[in-house]
Amino acid sequence: MGFPVNALARSGLVGICWAIVWRSLYRPLRSLTEKRGGSHGIQLALALSLSALTGCDVHNEKLVGPYILIAVDTTQQMSVGYSLGNGGGIGRIEPVVFAVGWNDRYIVAKQHPKGDRSVTRFYYLDMAKDEKYPTGGQLSAVAGPLTGAQFAEAQVRLGLPDFKRVIKELE
Repeated sequence: MGFPVNALARSGLVGICWAIVWRSLYRPLRSLTEKRGGSHGIQLALALSLSALTGCDVHNEKLVGPYILIAVDTTQQMSVGYSLGNGGGIGRIEPVVFAVGWNDRYIVAKQHPKGDRSVTRFYYLDMAKDEKYPTGGQLSAVAGPLTGAQFAEAQVRLGLPDFKRVIKELE
């Protein structure tokens, strides 16, 4: 039984994830169940069940240190997080983040709250004040939301970096 892996791959990142899962899970299951007289239905059910456990992020980009730009299911979930290194992370700047910049001390982000493109909020994260598991609350090292004018003032005062990564489809 064949499966249109190329069609899935053309559909984007999710398709690529499914294509990888399909090739890595279905084919070995097929040979295992065929040796034991199993049916294609069992193979498909096992492959789909196991693929649900593997997961694929729509976007996962390392920024600096342990910080990542991540969206799990859709790009509308794009946020800045602290990577725990085991596939998990702790959110720092909530969706929908569409632009980021960083230097040795700060990460800056532009966000459309709840995906509302008519509103732009600005944030900065002071990495020197952040901890893996913050005791002062998850957002103690994060300043924001700020207006454009407030952000411009903080950028001059603190030497905040410029935005170097813009995700055009979310802008």
